[in-house]
Amino acid sequence: MKIIKKIVGPRTTKKVIAGALAMCLVLGCTPVKASAASSHTLSSKSINRVYNNNKKAHPSISKYKIKRAAVTARNRSGKNTSSSEYKRKVAILLATMEVESDFKMIRHVNRNGSVDYGIMQVNSSVIPTIRKAMGNKIANGLKYNVADNIEAGSYEMITLCYNKAKKKHPSNVIWWTYAYYNRGLYFENYSYNYNQANRNSQKFIKVYNKYRKDL
Repeated sequence: MKIIKKIVGPRTTKKVIAGALAMCLVLGCTPVKASAASSHTLSSKSINRVYNNNKKAHPSISKYKIKRAAVTARNRSGKNTSSSEYKRKVAILLATMEVESDFKMIRHVNRNGSVDYGIMQVNSSVIPTIRKAMGNKIANGLKYNVADNIEAGSYEMITLCYNKAKKKHPSNVIWWTYAYYNRGLYFENYSYNYNQANRNSQKFIKVYNKYRKDL
């Protein structure tokens, strides 16, 4: 998340995001580890297609990262998740990796002092919540380990942002999913720059559609 709710200020941003995520845990959002997990996987043909269609434009993409997106999407799904829904989540994660970091494990310092980590650009303000939800291994590893970073980012992107977008904005889910991830779970409650949010989400949708087609 390179844009962290500029409209409410740096300090308020951290409190709003961290508080919102913590509240989600208290109120019982979709659990990190579903009691009955999905059995979906990506075929080798799909993985190869995604890789071959994108390796030239995005040299840092790898089959390993694609596979981790597939595994993580499965972890964010239940046993009744359809194949189409599963692939939608995989495409969301792949699009996030491309838009946020171009598939690189990078560190980005924001103007408000917070730091975005890794391939999913997980913001430092949510790490305490990630720690409570997913444990110390992922919370500590997300700064340098690809698999841990994707797991942590998927909790925020799928469990929180995507699920909220489906519930509140079913006719425009992908737009709102990235808007929540990019600007904060409650950004729509404040005055914000719609044109900027729209540019970011439209870019994300274009990338998402590319991966969804490949899958």
